[in-house]
Amino acid sequence: MPQRLVLLCEPLPAPHLEQFVRDRAPDLDVRLANNRVQLQQAMEDAPPQIRLLAFCASTIVPKSVLRRLDLTPYNIHPGPPAYPGVHPDAFAHADGTATYGATAHELTARIDGGAIIAFAECDVPLGAARTDYADLGFACGLDLFRVIVQHCLASDGDFPRHPSAEWCGPYNTLQAYHARFGHDPAANLLTTS
Repeated sequence: MPQRLVLLCEPLPAPHLEQFVRDRAPDLDVRLANNRVQLQQAMEDAPPQIRLLAFCASTIVPKSVLRRLDLTPYNIHPGPPAYPGVHPDAFAHADGTATYGATAHELTARIDGGAIIAFAECDVPLGAARTDYADLGFACGLDLFRVIVQHCLASDGDFPRHPSAEWCGPYNTLQAYHARFGHDPAANLLTTS
């Protein structure tokens, strides 16, 4: 078990994710970070055995933080391996994919480029809106979070890499998003199919 677990996530799910960990490891030093400044603060006076787990976070982890970690950090990306990068729900919705989910991977300096350790997918309902894709990615991400946290609380070793899963789609950037959709990402959340 690490001496400290840093959870990097958006503010809304943060207390629930933290409580999930605390219910299973009440004596563990758990730190929450919602942004880069809070992440840097969570790394201050860090013990040697520290694990970083990012959950559907928009914050890019600086290389300086990655270099300080003795234990492999993990990220839960709210999209399947075919949709690395930003706003995977928008691209999947526009493509009309029949399945959608989330991907857990080793967190590296290359965003959504680390080795995949697990992924979860489910069928997308006919006529699904972009928000439905986002909800499915979040729900599958929670399933992955539970499994990865259990591993991290039981072992300092690496989570086994998935034997066959690889990032397989084009890497989607903000530039690619704006080129394809031409407007603010939040505005596109309100569109339906």
